[in-house]
Amino acid sequence: MMEDIKSFFREDNSHFTIYVVEQKFAIGRGHDYFKSFKGKNNYIDTDALAQKRIYKIYSWIDKRIPAIADLIKAIFTDFSPSSLVDTVVALNKLFGTQIHQAAGPEVIDPIIIQEGKIIKKYITQLINLHKDSFLAPTIIILLKDNDFDRAKELLCECPNGVRVKFIKNTGESELYKIINTGADNINNFIDSFAEQCFSTCSQTKHNILLNKEWAENSIIKLYAPRLLKYRANLLCDDKNEIKNYLNDCIDQLEKPDSLLESDDTLRKNFLCVAKLYRVFCNDSGSADMNDAYTIAKELDNQLLLAYVYKYTYFFEDKSIAEQNQLLEKAYKIFNDNGMADNAVYCKNNILVRQFDF
Repeated sequence: MMEDIKSFFREDNSHFTIYVVEQKFAIGRGHDYFKSFKGKNNYIDTDALAQKRIYKIYSWIDKRIPAIADLIKAIFTDFSPSSLVDTVVALNKLFGTQIHQAAGPEVIDPIIIQEGKIIKKYITQLINLHKDSFLAPTIIILLKDNDFDRAKELLCECPNGVRVKFIKNTGESELYKIINTGADNINNFIDSFAEQCFSTCSQTKHNILLNKEWAENSIIKLYAPRLLKYRANLLCDDKNEIKNYLNDCIDQLEKPDSLLESDDTLRKNFLCVAKLYRVFCNDSGSADMNDAYTIAKELDNQLLLAYVYKYTYFFEDKSIAEQNQLLEKAYKIFNDNGMADNAVYCKNNILVRQFDF
């Protein structure tokens, strides 16, 4: 009777689980099962195939939202004072980043990754992009050896807390939760954000981003990485970790010192976003909402206004009808700027809140 190899890859559906099999299993009792997928789209055994799958996912996502990697490049690589307007737009699109996942019928089959032929970066991206997918696929990693301790290091930049099941050829297994300690320098942090590895950004130690030598007296380099980290923390629901850091950042941004006009525009922009983050972090803050609205109006920045309107229910003096009007305005601005995820958020809130009248 043929062994049911698939039974090794069935876990509690309430938890996303990565399966890692030792080489002895891959060439032993699992050999025929894995061989049956050879040559199919879901069997990834070259960097080129991994890149192709990742590119396909990003292409689908980028049709509906701004391309994060392009925005990162515009800010940290291509910035010049003459491109201030474009830079502000890019920054504000990044500050509203949402988590997006792979989707589609092709993910029903298990995704099999032959480690040793795929670099760590692509393994991390593939797992990040499928972790919260509606049709969450089974992901199986075939180790190039039998070293599970090395496999833990291989997966250390995957989402923090994700379950891993290590499987030996004997049938014995071990459950493990990934410990992501974050990026070890600012450049790696920025690369992780560009690759939508938000757990790594969230887990990055805050003081790593306070590198004045790296900042080179650039207000963008001084504050943008911090705000991107705060965004990642909010996306990963790590609000408590950043409350004090946000307060300190806002205190610094409220002291303009002697700045060029372009830098002061950026300072106010950062301050507006930081105050909105603090509102979201505390689930309250009418004063911060009013301040953010005043700054957005002063800068005449439509995207900043849309973010204010998006959290209109934190205003204490707005009726539900008035809040819905502001959500409609936010929906239109986000839609006009190709930010479908934020636009849908606003439309959904309008639909839900119609029952509150």
